[in-house]
Amino acid sequence: MADITTQFVPAHAALVDRREIPTVQMQSYFDSVYGHAHEVLKTAQVRPAGPARCYYFSPLGDTVDLAGGFPVRLDTVRLLQDQLADASPFKVVRHGDLRTWRLRHRGSGDGLALAWDVLAAHARKAGNGRGAIAWEEYVSIDPDSDRMTVDLHWAKA
Repeated sequence: MADITTQFVPAHAALVDRREIPTVQMQSYFDSVYGHAHEVLKTAQVRPAGPARCYYFSPLGDTVDLAGGFPVRLDTVRLLQDQLADASPFKVVRHGDLRTWRLRHRGSGDGLALAWDVLAAHARKAGNGRGAIAWEEYVSIDPDSDRMTVDLHWAKA
């Protein structure tokens, strides 16, 4: 497993669909949210500012509070907000400057749970429980899932 590093993440915004869902429905949520987010961005003529992300606002249990989507440049926030219908499940959210622990996972999705466990243990050992937010950033999703790269971020409290 890769080393855990400390990273400064500057203030950023993201177009996301935040929901609390049963954990068993996560795969179907992932299967739909990124395509829909891409369509919203395409309609607004806004390009993502980075790879797809899934933000987590609660630990996994029977349910999970999460938000999938894409980071966007801060100068596109107003344009996106103006284009979103009130009924749209997508919202533009802003996150302030953050310091995170980052762990890069390379391999299949089956190894993500173990990677999160390693990152959580590191945070607890450092005397810092889960911060207000954690996220996965899908650096590369290879059709051969054994070559996927995902950066896991855990905000320091």
